[in-house]
Amino acid sequence: MTEIENTAFHEAGHAVAHARLDIDQLSASIIPDSDRSLLGGNVASDSFWDEEGVRGQILALLSGYAALVARGLNEGEAEQGCISDFAKAQDLIQAFELGAMVQWKKRAVELMERPENIRAVARVAQELLERKRIDVDDIECCIEIADGISTEEDFSRMKQIRGSVGSKP
Repeated sequence: MTEIENTAFHEAGHAVAHARLDIDQLSASIIPDSDRSLLGGNVASDSFWDEEGVRGQILALLSGYAALVARGLNEGEAEQGCISDFAKAQDLIQAFELGAMVQWKKRAVELMERPENIRAVARVAQELLERKRIDVDDIECCIEIADGISTEEDFSRMKQIRGSVGSKP
């Protein structure tokens, strides 16, 4: 896999985890940010008020890494570009005394290895590779396609309608 493909699957992992764990998100992208030396990003809510919310945030933070492990990369390869995600997750784990990072990484991998999540991550990554940036509606539609709820035709119609009212496709 190329660096851009790895980044797409990493960001798709975050996006799918946010959706599956019901954490608000706005968008995902694989557009380089030279100011921060990043290749991709995921804009999501970081507001959580209870331990359950913290647990979801930890899993979401580690799901970029986990999506790559689920795709077949070894741990060392999957960890590339995860320093910030790991640091944020570790801070939450320590602050709320929720165990060891290794346990949380394992849980995130288990989440991303579920067949429905492998399909959803692949579909979101495909869309990211095609368009570079997608919003929450795109993410949700990709997941619905992967889950068999919507079709590619439904998604095409949605993009057409959004384009006709001035939204970015």
